[in-house]
Amino acid sequence: MKKFLTRSVFFSVIYIVLAIIVEIVTFLMLNLGLFPTYFILDLAIMFCLATIIFIIPSSLAQSITAGIILLIQIVISYINITLYEIYGDLLSLDMIALGGEAFKAFDPADLNGLVTLIFVVLAVVYILLSKKACKCKMEYKYKFKSRLSLILLGIFIVNQAIVGCSYYLQYNALQLEASESTSEYEEYFENDAALYESLVFKVDSLKKFGTYAFYAKGIFNMLSLSDLSDQEYDDICNYIIEGEQSTVNSNTGLWEDNNIIVIMVESLEWFAIDPDYTPTLYMMSQEGYTLNNYYSKNKTNISETDVILGNQPLSISFYENYFSENPSEELIIPFTLPNKLKEADYTSINFFHDYLDDFYRRYLTHPAMGFDDVIDMDDMNISNASPVFHDFVRDSDMFKNVIDQIAPTDEKFFSFITTVTSHGPYTYNYRLDEYYDMLADTERYTAFVEWFNTNYPEYEYPTDEDMLEYYLYYKAAIMDLDAGLAYLLQYLEDNNMSDNTSIVLYADHYAYYNELTYDIKNIGNKIYYNTELYRVPCIIYDTALGTKQEDMFSCVFNITPTILDLCGITYNEALYAGYSIFSEKADDTIFVSRIGGVMRNDIYSDNVVDIVDEETYDELEVQKFREDSLTYFIKQGYINDIYKYNVFSKYPDLLGYI
Repeated sequence: MKKFLTRSVFFSVIYIVLAIIVEIVTFLMLNLGLFPTYFILDLAIMFCLATIIFIIPSSLAQSITAGIILLIQIVISYINITLYEIYGDLLSLDMIALGGEAFKAFDPADLNGLVTLIFVVLAVVYILLSKKACKCKMEYKYKFKSRLSLILLGIFIVNQAIVGCSYYLQYNALQLEASESTSEYEEYFENDAALYESLVFKVDSLKKFGTYAFYAKGIFNMLSLSDLSDQEYDDICNYIIEGEQSTVNSNTGLWEDNNIIVIMVESLEWFAIDPDYTPTLYMMSQEGYTLNNYYSKNKTNISETDVILGNQPLSISFYENYFSENPSEELIIPFTLPNKLKEADYTSINFFHDYLDDFYRRYLTHPAMGFDDVIDMDDMNISNASPVFHDFVRDSDMFKNVIDQIAPTDEKFFSFITTVTSHGPYTYNYRLDEYYDMLADTERYTAFVEWFNTNYPEYEYPTDEDMLEYYLYYKAAIMDLDAGLAYLLQYLEDNNMSDNTSIVLYADHYAYYNELTYDIKNIGNKIYYNTELYRVPCIIYDTALGTKQEDMFSCVFNITPTILDLCGITYNEALYAGYSIFSEKADDTIFVSRIGGVMRNDIYSDNVVDIVDEETYDELEVQKFREDSLTYFIKQGYINDIYKYNVFSKYPDLLGYI
């Protein structure tokens, strides 16, 4: 019995020690300090797992169980460190729910050598210690009312009671702090209890609660099946009913009879555009309504659905819970851009993507959002097409092969296009050889570099050999997009649709692969709070709207309200994350990134409370930033519940207020 207890204590202790070491390494690599603020929450879950390991009767089973738990922790920590270095993001349960899709874009070149070494050493240490402990091959068969069984049961009960009390006391302390909030601002942003319930700021949540508590709470939130009370439903209904309807301005209804094409470009940057190699993009940026201070910090699927939905539900794992293979109840979301345009008599509403439609499960999500059809690579008959991620087809081929579906001549249409060719990593693609040949023309290329340095003085043209190669591969991909856009515009002109077809083109995010943007913008890859990283192109190209270089702050939240406004479609502002750029409220826009960060063009915060270089801003500017952030998060809470509890299905009368 003594040997058994000694061995059980050994496995429990070695698990806890290594789990704490992994946590320390994770926090140091993420620059979060040594331990979580509320480390007791983290430790309580560790000790709970250690107690389970303690009572397992077989040494081999104890070794395997502890090893699996540590392996999961190491994998999560490793992914978090890598994601944080690339995106400033952390692994979320949404990514896990999506399965392999969320990780196909992962580039092995991004692996952190130091972290790999540390975690491999820890794994080897555990294996050696575990192997030595397992040599005795001791196994205990529990016997009812035996002395050892009673001792183990007593230890288990006492430990779980201690763990439970510790967790409860820490959680209760958080709730006590919450009760002391004296304003809505404090309740939302200076309240760690509210943060623990929502986990809305991922990095802040991990920093305060630790890996175990962060993911345990996330799983609990996902599995929570509790419904709203009648009063809570009434509150949401009143929120929708009392929501302000959009107002009329001088541009309202300008697109009332227009076709609409929205093009979300993969990783488009201003430094990819010039008058020689990308003449169509350059022309659109000079002759269109160009948003020079448009910012985006999101993954592709989020920037895409932010426009399709007009908002971003944060409450639970989006794809897994809202659009499952066999949903128990159809989700009613009448406010989406496709659904609003259907009500306005658009008869062709399709989504186009020159990759596979099972990536991010678009074949499930997009029809539920209102699209008639999802047209992917398999529907485009593109020669040399490959289903291998990173081995992309050409955007220009997509435009050429399905142009009659993108812009049907006999229907009023809305087409949403997501491109793919400029997705990283930026390596050789034989499909782009014709563009590489253009870039190899010495005289033409020299003139381009001179133009770049003159017109983008805030950027640095790559001088490092590897970085220059990345940039030229990236540039070639954007040149192919440009060829596709030229084909589209010519088709519209040939079919007399130029004057009644409006195009909105925007970037999903910056070119983070191979650290391209960091190098050209001369921003360190850990300076994630420099908002210039996230300033990317957004162009509205339309003959009626005309030409303007607009310098006001804007983001993805503005796109859907702006389209609805220009189409003359009234909408309930309570259901959308932002405002039309032509609205008097446009200055109230705040951008909240799903992967972390609250920002405007020159101000950044991880959690609204701690503003980077706050002392350099005017007090009124900081106050407005926080007030607009509060407005956004209050609205976001209602939007979360509208999705989570399918409010429009439960109360169909609300359809009259969208």
